[in-house]
Amino acid sequence: MKNKHDGSERESAPRAKVGAFTPSEIAAVTTKLRLDPFRRASGLLLLAALAVLIGAHAQPNPEKIGAGPEKPHAERISKSYKLGAYYFGYWGPHFPTDQLRHYEQKFGKSADWWAGVRDLRDSSDVGGGLYQGNFRHLKPALGYYDLSNPRVIEQHIRQAIRYGLSFFNFYFFWDSALGSEKYGDGTSSFLIAENRDAIDFMISIVADAADPIPRQSFDAVADHLVTAYIWRSNYLTVPGGRPLVEILHNQGLGNGSAEDTDAFLRRLREIVRKRLGVNPFFIVSTSAQKFSNVLEADGYTCSDHYWYPEGLKTLVKSYESYIRSIDAYFDLMNRVVGDSSFFYCISSGHDERPRLYLNPGANSKEQIERLRTMLPYYLERSPARFAAALRRVKARMDSRASRWGNYLMIYAWNEWNEGGIIEPDEQNGEAYLAAIAEVFADHRQR
Repeated sequence: MKNKHDGSERESAPRAKVGAFTPSEIAAVTTKLRLDPFRRASGLLLLAALAVLIGAHAQPNPEKIGAGPEKPHAERISKSYKLGAYYFGYWGPHFPTDQLRHYEQKFGKSADWWAGVRDLRDSSDVGGGLYQGNFRHLKPALGYYDLSNPRVIEQHIRQAIRYGLSFFNFYFFWDSALGSEKYGDGTSSFLIAENRDAIDFMISIVADAADPIPRQSFDAVADHLVTAYIWRSNYLTVPGGRPLVEILHNQGLGNGSAEDTDAFLRRLREIVRKRLGVNPFFIVSTSAQKFSNVLEADGYTCSDHYWYPEGLKTLVKSYESYIRSIDAYFDLMNRVVGDSSFFYCISSGHDERPRLYLNPGANSKEQIERLRTMLPYYLERSPARFAAALRRVKARMDSRASRWGNYLMIYAWNEWNEGGIIEPDEQNGEAYLAAIAEVFADHRQR
């Protein structure tokens, strides 16, 4: 891998607030605010008022939002660890409407973004016996929420930092037809959350066949990432003030080749350096095509190593088998990309069966059965098994084989329809978060 030059620490900038406006529009406003002190003072007051009004329309249960201590567990975790979780921001009005239309046509009833997840939780015999099992965990402790309400993600921030998480990793999708970002309600609400400064955030780019980023959009996407996100003072950085950006999927980034991924990252690096005076740090996920051939990568990570090293030999696996595969997986990655540049990862689970409700190809029992047999998932996930997996990954992190061994990417905060869930749920409460705090606690403080 070629040498990269560290950039200098950039100055903190005032944060934009979004609501009824798109992040691009707000970014343009805040650019003016930074240049005009009078506009800045009056403008931010107006935007703050808008944020309050926007958040008033869909309040979650106020009894579950209680003030409580912010960091009782986090204080026991060594500050050398940087623990973060992937965050699915589409539990709201921006959930894909085509999937909801299919659900309404198939089942003859109205649907919201929790369709499928709610159905599976409320039935132990879904699809004629295809889904037998216990799915009672498939309901957030906050209830089936609407992320367009900033009060929800404010509570998520409280929950996360209370147990030692220091960042959220938001997915980024691009609408090539409209030439703009497919905004997740969670991302937009995060930018106006009252406690957004309490936690850092980063962006993971998802460019696949369904949501491609064509070459002609490279400049627009790179410019948008800087204008909407990377300039913010709570954007996650590695030492040297270098903002961290992940390529999660690149199948739709240009033609999906390593060369086109390099072309995009070069352009993004140029724009970040020009606008912010700092050299970004790019990590490429092992889920990306030809990930080890991306020359612009500064490091590598993984969101869910379900596929390795066993691959697709066995689709339905025990979570115990996942725990046993962790060391073999990281050994494999060491041989492929070198341990020294790896950001470690862990999966709290994987199960895409809730999504079958929204799949246009699942219109009959036979079609559901065919699709079900093609889906990978883990059985027997539990907080105790997650803790066992965490201990194995932490031992690897503590070996300091990687320069970035103190970073951990956790799959996921709220992937309710894909099985990666550490957000408190009605069955397990905060047990998954408590497992993180317990495993990473400095027990010498007791």
